[in-house]
Amino acid sequence: MSVRKIPSFIIRELRLSDCHEVREIWKSSKSNVIKCGPEAMFTTDPKGVFVVENTDSGKVFGYVSAVKLSPELAFIGGYAVREEYQRLGIGKTLWDKAMAYMGDTNVGLFAANLKMFAIYRDLYNFQQIPDRMAQHMRGPLNISRDIINSIDGISLEAINENNIRDVIEYDKQVCDGLDRSNYLSALYKIPENIHLVAINDRKEVVGYCFVIDTCNGITGIAPLYADNQQIAELLANKCCQRLPPNKTTDILLKCWDSDQRAIQMAKKLGLKEGHKQMTAFTKRVIDGNLDKIYCIASRILGACSGVNIGPDLSFVGQYAVRAEYQGLGIGKALWVKALENMGDRNASLFAANVKIFTIYRDVHHFSAVPKKRIIHMKGEFAPNNDIIDRIDGISLMAINEDNIKDVIEYDKQVCDGLDRSAMLSALYKSPENINLVAVNERNQVLGYCFVLDTSSGVTGITPLYADTQQIAELLANKCCQRLPTHKTKKMLYLCWDSNPNSIAVAEKLGL
Repeated sequence: MSVRKIPSFIIRELRLSDCHEVREIWKSSKSNVIKCGPEAMFTTDPKGVFVVENTDSGKVFGYVSAVKLSPELAFIGGYAVREEYQRLGIGKTLWDKAMAYMGDTNVGLFAANLKMFAIYRDLYNFQQIPDRMAQHMRGPLNISRDIINSIDGISLEAINENNIRDVIEYDKQVCDGLDRSNYLSALYKIPENIHLVAINDRKEVVGYCFVIDTCNGITGIAPLYADNQQIAELLANKCCQRLPPNKTTDILLKCWDSDQRAIQMAKKLGLKEGHKQMTAFTKRVIDGNLDKIYCIASRILGACSGVNIGPDLSFVGQYAVRAEYQGLGIGKALWVKALENMGDRNASLFAANVKIFTIYRDVHHFSAVPKKRIIHMKGEFAPNNDIIDRIDGISLMAINEDNIKDVIEYDKQVCDGLDRSAMLSALYKSPENINLVAVNERNQVLGYCFVLDTSSGVTGITPLYADTQQIAELLANKCCQRLPTHKTKKMLYLCWDSNPNSIAVAEKLGL
């Protein structure tokens, strides 16, 4: 019986010069990874891509990408070892390196086949399994006659140095703020890639598409994002029409098996339903797109939150539809869904303006109207000379894991028993938020304050609670002092017009 000798090897971070060898590994494993996949992973997280190098020959024979997409989510974008080096424990050593790098984050992946899925699930604890799978739509390009070929008010152009920034900003919106600027900037510069961006009459990006070579000679449609199915169909169609004939014989588009719009679009390109890929996570299922490196998705058109605060009270925290999609019944459908969730509870809200208030009151029966109003205290942070800067016996500290429970208990007291632990725990962990808690000599919480970014670029002082006006003033002042200068120009503090103490605090801040 012969025993294979384990070669001398090291595991190190990927270098760009390794990418050709990595592509050869993918080709030998028959994986449908895009040719520029190694570079894409590298630009997303340079320290999260590892290779196995034979120290005798200098050749690379194993690869894994353990890409951190955010502080809470990581993605296994590729994992392979050349066949002749398999079953020697090298792959496991490589895997352990990747898992150690990702640490305690929620890790997600696509399994290449059912065998690998079972291994990930049963041996590596990827036991959080979503209901949906990635559907492979594949075949030769055979465009249907009824495919969308033009849309009034929508123009298409190749992605270039003049519009790439707008494409990147659009991509951030549909990818939950993820910055893929390096990846997209690299993709559009590769001459063999085909790409288009869709722009409306207001010069706003409403979608984009790439058609890219894979390591195994298949042509992949990815990434593809659009505001709606029609724009996505137009982009995919026009990109595929630009392909040379030799690249139209085997086209691949991946979409969720639950997304009938994407499946219908793929069929209009002549593609047929092939095999499905399983997805798995280590901690919890992510409802949105896992594969932020190459994926297909639609843009969010509207949002409405109908939050059940307690058994008897609900709150409409936000309700909006993009301007270009208003007047189409989308907002009404959202509103009905929110009302269904709130049920028979007493529902409350803040109206954005008098016109909207009238609609809520007269059309939607929000007819119990209090006498007090919310005052918007606005302006640049310019504290008065007599603003409170310290209080004997009161110390301030940042909210952290050692005091968050005390802050939550204090919040329950001032909010009539409402449990907002999930919100407060999330707020203090966000690195861009500024926060302080006031504690007396007996280590009792007497107040706390957050200063947060808003979606409009205004800096908001909220929430702010304190036992006295003096403590509230101290907290708000010290939080605002910690702001970088550019965030002090436009401040917003909301308070009741019946609360003179709160108004006085805002005025001392210069609002």
